[in-house]
Parts: sequence; structure tokens; C-alpha cells
Amino acid sequence: MVNPKDFREKIWEILSQEYKIEFLGTDFEETVKKISETKAEQIYHWVKQVVEGNVAPIMKNIRDKKYKGIPLNKLLSFRKEIQISGNEHRILLIKIKNENYIEFHLSQHKYYDTLRKDLSLTTKDG
Repeated sequence: MVNPKDFREKIWEILSQEYKIEFLGTDFEETVKKISETKAEQIYHWVKQVVEGNVAPIMKNIRDKKYKGIPLNKLLSFRKEIQISGNEHRILLIKIKNENYIEFHLSQHKYYDTLRKDLSLTTKDG
């Protein structure tokens, strides 16, 4: 099982930015502790693929709505579905266009559904 501190540090290392990303989600620490080393390696690989530009972002061209003070048209979201302990979870990595990654969300569907609405993502977006 994965140590939450090590998990965060590895993600931050892959992102290779000075800005400290926020790690969010319902019971984030407990969820990470349930991740196997193999699953963690898959997540690290996915984050690396995002950074290298090999994963298409979800973009919204909405200027008049904001998420944490940032217009939605300035944000890129990257989504991944994973199974942890037999339960569906979602990862959502959020970046300000041409700037820093600002949030890494890991949680079950109910949390993700609320976040998805805040970001004006539809079920078609992920």
C-alpha cells in the first residue's frame, strides 16, 4: 500500500513545478493508503503522460463562470477513472492554461460529481 506523503511527493516531482499543487478529495489520505504499488505506478505514468501532452484535456469555453476565481476558459482538466478496493474512483488534475497544475482530486463518484458541476463538465466530458 502507498504512503500518502510519498504519493504526493512523487506526483509533485512528476509535475516539476515550483507551485505546490493541492491534493483534494473526500478521505484523500485513507484512499491513497488503499492504493497498491502497481496502481500507484499506473497513476504516476498517467500524470507523466498528461505533463508530456499525451492526454487530451477537457476544456470549457465559458468566460463568465469561475472556479475559485479563475474563469473556466482558462482551465484545463484531465480525468482518469480507477478502481481502488473494488470501488470506482476518479482523478481530476486541474491546470491553469500555460501555467501551473493547481489541483489533484482523488475521490469516489459523489465527490467527483459535485466537482464536475463546479467546473461545468458534462457527463459527456467525463
